[in-house]
Amino acid sequence: MKDSNIRTKNDERAEMAEKLLEEKYGGEYVVYSVGNSWGTSTNNTFTALCYEKSEPTVRFEAKVAKDGSYMHDEYVSRKVSNKMEEKMLI
Repeated sequence: MKDSNIRTKNDERAEMAEKLLEEKYGGEYVVYSVGNSWGTSTNNTFTALCYEKSEPTVRFEAKVAKDGSYMHDEYVSRKVSNKMEEKMLI
């Protein structure tokens, strides 16, 4: 059983990604998976799988620098894509 007081590196990275998303877009975000933190050419990024709390069906990926200095994410393109799909189904 995991002690709730013990924080892992992935917990810290998820929290960092959520904070960066909130600063960039506002709102609240959930990171439900963190990985790919090594094996890249520079080993300085990780991948976070995320969604906005108010729209859990809009799932997207974010690449985050381990030091928190930058983030590249697919949030806007996923959100637009979902809206277009909704319109096509009407």
